[in-house]
Formats: sequence, C-alpha cells, structure tokens
Amino acid sequence: MTDVNKVVLSECSTIYLNRDCPRNCSFCSNKKDMKSLDGNQWCQVFDRLQDWFGTKFFLILGIEPLMLPEDDLKTIIDYFKERTDLEYAFYTTAPYSYLAKLDRLFKYGLRNASCGIDVLPVGNDPLCKKAKSAIRIFDLASTYDSVTEMHALITISKVNIGMVPRLIEYLVGRYGNTKKLHIGLNYIEHGDGQDFDFAPECCPESFSSSDNELLAQFSNNMNEVYKQFGNFIQTPYEYIQNYENAITLDKQCNMVIPCVDADGSLRKCGYRTGNFNNLNILNDLNKQDIRNLYINEVSKCNGCYWAYSYIVSNNNE
Repeated sequence: MTDVNKVVLSECSTIYLNRDCPRNCSFCSNKKDMKSLDGNQWCQVFDRLQDWFGTKFFLILGIEPLMLPEDDLKTIIDYFKERTDLEYAFYTTAPYSYLAKLDRLFKYGLRNASCGIDVLPVGNDPLCKKAKSAIRIFDLASTYDSVTEMHALITISKVNIGMVPRLIEYLVGRYGNTKKLHIGLNYIEHGDGQDFDFAPECCPESFSSSDNELLAQFSNNMNEVYKQFGNFIQTPYEYIQNYENAITLDKQCNMVIPCVDADGSLRKCGYRTGNFNNLNILNDLNKQDIRNLYINEVSKCNGCYWAYSYIVSNNNE
C-alpha cells in the first residue's frame, strides 16, 4: 500500500464517451449496456474535472466514440476550440462506415487523431483489420492542416513483440514527414486485481517472468529503434528497459488519473472500476471528498503498465 501522502494528482483524466462499438473483436470485452451522456453534459464533466483535479489533458476514448450523435461530438469539439489551453486525444477505430463522419469532424475542427495499431496492416484477422482502419484514419488526418497530432498506440504483447520495431519503422516512413506523428508504447495489462475490467481476454497474451529472455532481447532491439526514431516515440525508453517491473507489478501505483464512464459514473482509472458505489460526477458531490476517495483508492492499487511514474525506476522511490 502506498503512503497516501505520496499519491500524485496527475493533470490527465480518462473519458469513456460511450460503451458501444460496431466491431465484435474477440479480444475486447469493453462493451456495456450503458446510456451515454450528451455533448452538453460532457462539457460539464470537463469543467468539473478541471475544478476537482486540475485536468489539462483529456484522454477521450469510447469503445467507438464515433457512434455518438454527430451534434454531440461537435459540441465537444466546440468546447475544445474555445479552450485552447487544454489538450486532448480522440481515440477511434473508425470502422469504414464511419470514415465519412470522421472526415466531417476533421473539417469541423477535430484536431487530434488517435488510434491503436498493434500489427502491420497486412492480413484479415481482427488485429490486421483494426490496423488497416488506423492507416485509413491517419491517411485522412494527414490531409488536414487543422489536425495537429496523430497518435499511434502500440500495445506490446506476445502476439506482436517481434513486429514492433518494423511497425514503428513503417509508421515513421509513412507519416514522419507530416510532423504530426507520435507513437506510444505500452505493455499489455494482465488484469491483476478484482476491480480490473479492461479486456481480460487479453491476459494469455501478457508477459510473465518466464518471458524475461524474450523481453531482454526486445529491450536491446528497441535501443536501436530509439536511436533512429526516438523523436517520434513519446514513451520513455526506461519504460521498455524496465520490463521486469512491468511483469511483476511489485510496486504500488501512486498516480490519480480520474476516469469517467459513459454515463458519468466515476471509475478509479481506465483499467479498474474502484469502489465508487455508482457515484456520478454530475451529481452534487463534495470536491474534497472525491479527491480523498481517489487518493485512498490509488494508494491501494497495485499499479499497471500505464503508470510510468511507477514503471520508470527514477520515480520508484
């Protein structure tokens, strides 16, 4: 358990705009029967997170946020047009039937295009199809000067670990000259803890201590990748290098990254529900009580692969 006095309030909050998706990927278990807030309500959520936690960056997810009504999405875009002091990432897999809608949103002022891409866009299995969608998204976004960042997130698992260096080289070769590309890396989460509810079917593809040799070789290979393409990679090399900490999760998390689900209910983070007893951020709640609740929840959390402050050894004091 982490000393509550050492818990840090981050400047990032995670948002699930919706819990629906037209895809039926076998590796995803994130769909829920949950009614989403409307655009105006989401703007209230953004205001409250800034007040309560000082949020300056919003990690906007869905399962597929493009399924929200277009007017609601435009209301959210308008909010960030006015609040140029805030940053956001808008994650979508943009199934082909939604690509025209995404194009209209780029025209309207959506300034970020973020997508997971875990394999090279070759083949027809679900991961390859998702990768092809990511390429369509980035191809489209690269044509708009108003889109200032394209974020490609690679989740490293047993499935793709040998392909990651080539995938990074492919992305840089295709989009490096746009000056918009940023690549994020994270190890697949193994779902430790009872309140973990993020794609537990992925767990067999996560790493264990028996994979030390594989991960050591990967770390060595990535050292060369960072030398060549490091200016495109947002994740610090120490995160890749300290894979043993990522496997064992023997350090506690110490960072509050508040999360709001599609219906406004509070979660510990994107991976874990926490014990919030269906508290809704739009209800009349006490700011200090909620901050204290988050600090207490995080102090008991065993961390995850996203917690850079916990993975990177310099911050593991």
